[in-house]
Amino acid sequence: NSNSNRYRHTAGASSSGDAVKLADGRMMDQVRLYLEALRLHPQNSVVYSNLGVALRPSETVTLPDGRTVTGRDLYVEAIHHEPGYALAYRNLGISLGRSDSIMLRNGRVLDQRKLCIEAIQLQTTDSYSYCYLSNALKSGETVVLRDGQKYTDRHLLLLAIYHDPKNSIAYYNLATLLQSHERIKLLARPARKMPGSGEGGDIPKADVFTWDGEEDVEEEDGGDVCSSGSTTGDGSGAAGGAAKSSSSSSSQSSSSSQSANSKVSAAQSTASAAADSKAEAPASSRKHDAPPGFNNPDPDNNDVAQDAQARGRSGPPSMAEASGREMGRKELFLESLVHDAGNSHAYIGLSNSLTLNGTVMLGDGRILGREELLMEAVARNPRSGYAYASLATLLADDQRTLRLPHSDRLVTRRDLLLLAIDCEPSLINPYIRIAATMQADEKVTLLDGRVFDLATFYRVATAIELDRG
Repeated sequence: NSNSNRYRHTAGASSSGDAVKLADGRMMDQVRLYLEALRLHPQNSVVYSNLGVALRPSETVTLPDGRTVTGRDLYVEAIHHEPGYALAYRNLGISLGRSDSIMLRNGRVLDQRKLCIEAIQLQTTDSYSYCYLSNALKSGETVVLRDGQKYTDRHLLLLAIYHDPKNSIAYYNLATLLQSHERIKLLARPARKMPGSGEGGDIPKADVFTWDGEEDVEEEDGGDVCSSGSTTGDGSGAAGGAAKSSSSSSSQSSSSSQSANSKVSAAQSTASAAADSKAEAPASSRKHDAPPGFNNPDPDNNDVAQDAQARGRSGPPSMAEASGREMGRKELFLESLVHDAGNSHAYIGLSNSLTLNGTVMLGDGRILGREELLMEAVARNPRSGYAYASLATLLADDQRTLRLPHSDRLVTRRDLLLLAIDCEPSLINPYIRIAATMQADEKVTLLDGRVFDLATFYRVATAIELDRG
């Protein structure tokens, strides 16, 4: 087992795709290192889970015993060898869609929500399991946890922050669920011990939740609300999927952005006006295109369940750690950036929360306006279609140009919309907005070489809407 763990730890310290030279001269990448660890210890549940994280969503791998498996199969195998392994339940839940379910080796059939609940019951202080469970809920839905109380998506994100006040993703996702006028109070009351509730065992009672406004305010488009980067037992994470964007993380827009559910079938003139007024923004951080900090959504997790309340408290307290602090969307986006300055989606959400000529001071002292915040998002993640779509809304017409970060290229509003489509093909807004500026017989070449006429743009936008349900 000690030799197996050496390979596991070497794999955990390596980067995906990079080969490591061993003392005996052999070259092994991360996947091969995990396979070697399993050859030496076929019952190592942590290795099965970590190998699942190392694989791409559609990738398979052949185990030393000859079986060909997917990432989901590996999480199931991890649970089979260690039924109390909370992280394996969480990672398996992340790998499923909202409507998916999977059968464990013991015959139990669990969906995404039940897997996250199982992870929380095994480790009640795991901030990220609350985050992913929040993501699994639809607007207006509730879930009952071990204490017998019902929790909304907002409740769950408050719990995520309570158990880890440095969880950048939770602040961002909570911000996307608030309307512009709303403020919400973070948890402050000391937790009360829940008998038999596993690691840590503390679930704050629901009577500590207060906010300004009705409990079930209609979302403007909170969408999916958590990063779905899986986490390894060695503390490394993998994005492992397309940008959401939450996830399922990232929502298809922040609450100031155009609703992803707005009807494309409306009159084209109406669609054009709506498209120019608001932009789609990123889904709450689900499997980003690897912006810094999102490959590893839970950097402190390891083989032994950790008490999230004991982690990361060496520095000065953040502004959100003040007792029961009340925060609005802008403050939540800012707090997200305090804990992860590489969160490109938080810059977009913050930009969309400002008035047209508004500015905001970041934690580093810089004062930025809407356009500067979006440029910062592009600098952090050049493949953020949401950032390009939002930038396009700030250009008054197709004559004005912008120079993008790390580029000498000047781009127009249409260029930005084409970039948005290339980076995030599932966004509705850019298709409608390009169509609204086209002549009846005009054709436009996308960045991937496809040529669309006016009808094709509207047809694709409608198909995306129908696919979203």
